Amino acid sequence: MKKFKLIIVLSLIIFSVPQTAHAYIDPSTGSMVIQILLAAFAAIGYTIKVYWGKIKAFFGKTFKRTK
Repeated sequence: MKKFKLIIVLSLIIFSVPQTAHAYIDPSTGSMVIQILLAAFAAIGYTIKVYWGKIKAFFGKTFKRTK
């Protein structure tokens, strides 16, 4: 268990130290990231729309009130 904690601490230290990145991001990369995010939100919204009846039925059964 001690070795595991040591490995976790050392890996956190290694990953938290900033390193120099020699990279170039061109202007079209930003628009591509925005398109990916919009497509992901659209897919999530469509999935919820398609399965809305099942979601509603599941939560209706789960949180059913008894009088």
